Amino acid sequence: MIFGKKIDYDFMYNNKCLDIVQNYKYLGVLFNSVSRCNSNIFTDAYTHIANQARKAMFKVLKDTKSIGVLPPDVALKLFDSLVLPILEYSSEIWFRNKEINEIESIQIKFIKTILGVHGNTSNLAVLGETGRFPLVIRQKVKSLKYWSKILTLPDHSLVKKMYFILYDLNEAGYQTWCTNIEEMLCQSDLKVKWDQQHCDNNTIKYFNDVLQQKYVNYWYESINDNILHPKLRTYCQFKKLFCMEPYLLNITDFKLRRQLSKFRLSNHNLHIEKGRHVKPKTPVEERLRNICKRILIEDEFHFICVCEQYTDLRDYFFNKIIAMGFYGNHFKLEDILNFSEGSLHLAKFLTKMFKKRKCILED
Repeated sequence: MIFGKKIDYDFMYNNKCLDIVQNYKYLGVLFNSVSRCNSNIFTDAYTHIANQARKAMFKVLKDTKSIGVLPPDVALKLFDSLVLPILEYSSEIWFRNKEINEIESIQIKFIKTILGVHGNTSNLAVLGETGRFPLVIRQKVKSLKYWSKILTLPDHSLVKKMYFILYDLNEAGYQTWCTNIEEMLCQSDLKVKWDQQHCDNNTIKYFNDVLQQKYVNYWYESINDNILHPKLRTYCQFKKLFCMEPYLLNITDFKLRRQLSKFRLSNHNLHIEKGRHVKPKTPVEERLRNICKRILIEDEFHFICVCEQYTDLRDYFFNKIIAMGFYGNHFKLEDILNFSEGSLHLAKFLTKMFKKRKCILED
């Protein structure tokens, strides 16, 4: 395998011509040939790792299918134990200072599967719903731990000698592994640690906390940006904390839990969403559904709080949750959807409403 400019030359060993390959696996990591010094030699590795992890993910789903759909917290523990180690194999070496789509897509796919939502559901929403951080954060923390370990090695060790070479190349302006370490430290206001070439456990913990808080800030700003993420216009009204939602643990029936997840994540067939998927898109103000006396936009608020077709179901639902201690506003989605004690009744209420809606539209 050749790194650098391709040359027309035959390499011989024991009078045999060696094949020139585009990639090569060493210790389980796939390296690919590059023509420029600043190119990424791990591009093929990302695809390979993702494919291996995808196989493990589907095996987990297949092996647990006979016992029914697992609770989300249990399913995620299995993911962390059986799939995540594959996704993170040697990530200390091949990590980047940005998300790697091939790697991140495996976690996203798994979360959407256990929630029972469609593949086009917002990634921001499913991460927020389960309180899961992008994998790039774990990759960066692992790389910092590895850097800390390298710094403690004796100068005569082979790894430390290789580190000195990469360090000198970085100082000379070349893009190396050290460049990634320096950049991510600077982005977390820890450049002093790079200058000192020192890193301890307190630094690593601080670094992890900074990365997580930065992502939470980015996530909150993003879900509230109705221009870039118009699909989350309702989600931002009631989702205020980046954490696993209690209903995911409280509702044991998968169909009911899925019904609530799909409603919260705008993965339903109300006209506010259906109008998004036609060409050309129906303007929001025209996404109406004339199934009650009021000709209004059929969105989540109208569906739960206003539409007269579901008055009997709505009265029954509110009587149930009031008996459980609900004192919120009956016309505020944030109060209704965040009343965790009544999440099971809400899921049943939504199931009955969508069933009735289907019957009305079919008549």
